Amino acid sequence: YDIFVQIPGERIGYRLYLDDSPVVDAWKFSRALLDTTRAFLSAGPHKIVLELVRRGEGFTGGKLRLGIAPTENLVDPDAVGLAEKADAVVVAVGYDPETESESGDRTFGLPLGQDALIGEMAAANSRTIVVIVSGGGVDMRRWLDRVPAVLAAWYPGQQGGSALSEILLGDTNPSGRLPVTLESRWEDNPTCESYYPQPDTDDVPYVEGILVGYRGYEGK
Repeated sequence: YDIFVQIPGERIGYRLYLDDSPVVDAWKFSRALLDTTRAFLSAGPHKIVLELVRRGEGFTGGKLRLGIAPTENLVDPDAVGLAEKADAVVVAVGYDPETESESGDRTFGLPLGQDALIGEMAAANSRTIVVIVSGGGVDMRRWLDRVPAVLAAWYPGQQGGSALSEILLGDTNPSGRLPVTLESRWEDNPTCESYYPQPDTDDVPYVEGILVGYRGYEGK
């Protein structure tokens, strides 16, 4: 089963226990607004405890969610049936203000279920286009070689939908340069080893020196 916790911002810390054993510890700092862990649950009752703490002052309003979903059958069979009959499929995935914001980080992997959705759509229809709404790179390794096109939409604003339709229909040529380098893996990012604070501290050392931006990727 996939167990996820969604918090409203970085000022909320939490610990998640399954049958009295800790499975997620984000008490001192949270790595993502929406984080997922996987656990085996046998048939029968289980004890799940979610502890919360507020860190510092400031606004902490928003939604707090805890969910448990089986790793299989995340995709609606009706969606698969529609994909099989369609001339082409456009799958829009990514994040929103509740999963990526200035008040908290997000995981490099897509939110729960989205990788499975892309995989099911690509298996049902070879003309599956993936549109990613995000502020940066995401992990595409599970499905990138199974789809003919991926479009990074970023956070395009009010006319983003119109611009996207013009690109998909061929009315506009989406030519241009990417503003950043998109990593294949999070480990490919030059800051991956110094992104979070050191254990039991609030210190984040900048160990990459001058190897920042494009220099960091050239050094990789």
